[in-house]
Amino acid sequence: MNILEKLYYGDINPKQWKIKNDQPYTRARNRSNQLYEELKHMLTENELHTLDHMLETRDIMSVRSNMHAFSKGFKMGMSFILEAME
Repeated sequence: MNILEKLYYGDINPKQWKIKNDQPYTRARNRSNQLYEELKHMLTENELHTLDHMLETRDIMSVRSNMHAFSKGFKMGMSFILEAME
């Protein structure tokens, strides 16, 4: 099966790829988890709910931003290929 067929059938899903050997990412993720656990003990249930809602909203914004950057980058890459083929 070629790469276009794999993409068509959903066999390619970059979101499932894990970030490996990226120390800054791992440190940031661990620190974020640690801070969240600290906040859980400091906030009321209502405040924690508000924090969770804010974090979910930020996640949506991040996903949309990453999707936009991927789309623009892919289109730019294809433009390079098309120009090189002229």
